[in-house]
Amino acid sequence: GHRRGDRTDRCRPIVALARRDASAATGLATIELRAIIDHLGDMPRDSVAGAASGIALPELPLPGLPLRLLPGAGTSSLTFTRRGDAIAARFALRAPKVTWRADSARLAGGNALERVAVEALSGIPDLSLAADLGGTFAAPTLRVTSNLDQAIAARMRAMLGAEVAKAEARARAMVDAEVGKARAAVQAKVDAAPGLALGEDEAVV
Repeated sequence: GHRRGDRTDRCRPIVALARRDASAATGLATIELRAIIDHLGDMPRDSVAGAASGIALPELPLPGLPLRLLPGAGTSSLTFTRRGDAIAARFALRAPKVTWRADSARLAGGNALERVAVEALSGIPDLSLAADLGGTFAAPTLRVTSNLDQAIAARMRAMLGAEVAKAEARARAMVDAEVGKARAAVQAKVDAAPGLALGEDEAVV
C-alpha cells in the first residue's frame, strides 16, 4: 500500500467498504456499508450508503392511541450525499410482518374515534417508513412518509363502506317488515269482503 502522505494518496478519494454477514448463532443482522470521501477539489463530495437486513426492530408506542406497534424483523437503508453545502439523505425502514398490541383497559375507556382508529391500524400487516433530508446544512428540509396514512385511509373506507352496507340492509329489512304488516292487514280486510282479491303486483305502502 501507499505510505501516509504519499502524493498518490492525496490525489484519490477515500473509499471505505464494510460488510458483516448475518449470524444465526448470535442473532446479528447482515450489514453493508460503503463510503466515499472526496475533498480533493474546491467542492467537497461525500457519499455514504448502508443497508441492514434481519434486524430486530424495537416496539413502538403510538402517541394518543392505546396501541403499540411490534415491527418484528425488518430491513433498513441509509444514503447520504454531500455536494458542497447541498445535502441529500434518505433513511428507509421496512417491516413486512408487524403485529399490534392494544391496551384493552385504555381502549375500553376510550371514545368511539379511538376504537375506530385502533381497529383500522390493527388490520395493517406491514410497515414502510422513509425520512428524506434535503436542502443545505444551513437550511435543511425534512419529509417523513409512511404507508400507514394510506393504509389507514383505505381501511377506514372499507370499514365505513361495510357499515353503510349494514345500515342499508337494516333499513331495507325495516321497510320490508312494515310493508309486510300493511299488506297482511289489507289482505285480512280483503279476505273478509266477498268478491275482492288483492293481486300479487299491487303495492301497499
